[in-house]
Amino acid sequence: MGFSFIILVGWGDARAVMDPLVLKESGIGAPQQCLGYRLITKSVERMADHATNIAENRLSLHLVPINDEILFELDKISSSAIKTFGAAMEAVFDENYDEADKVLEAAELTQGMEEEVIHKIIKLAPVEDVPQLRLIVESIVRTSEYGADIAESVLNMTVNEAIEEA
Repeated sequence: MGFSFIILVGWGDARAVMDPLVLKESGIGAPQQCLGYRLITKSVERMADHATNIAENRLSLHLVPINDEILFELDKISSSAIKTFGAAMEAVFDENYDEADKVLEAAELTQGMEEEVIHKIIKLAPVEDVPQLRLIVESIVRTSEYGADIAESVLNMTVNEAIEEA
C-alpha cells in the first residue's frame, strides 16, 4: 500500500473507484478502500489545521511565563494526543486491525485528561489567557479524536481480514 492513498486523493479518488487499472496501479486492493483512505487523509488535514490553531493561540498568549503546572498538564495531554495520532498512522501503514483497536482506547485516555487540564488552567492561568489556553487544549484533544477517526477507518478496512484470522 505505502503512500499510494495520498497520491490517489491528489488526482481524484473517483477515477480509482471506477477504473480497475487505476485502482491496481495505485496499490489499493478494493474500490471501497478508496473511501477509507479519503477519510484518513481528511483527518490528517484536519489535524494539521488544529496544529496551526495551537500555534496561533500560543502566539495570542501574553508574554508572561506560563505556570509550570499548566505546562506539565499541556505537555502530558499533548504527548498522549501525539502518541494516539502516531499509533493511528502506524495502524494505517501496517493495515492492522488490532493496532487500530488500541488507538481507540488511547484516544479515550486523552479525552479523559481534558477536564483536569481545563481545571488547572482556570485555577492557575491569568484570566486573559484562559480562552486561548482552552482553545489549545480543545485542539490537542481534537488531534487525538482524529487519530480515533483514522483508527475507525482502519478497522472498517481490515475487519474482513481480522474475521478470517479469528
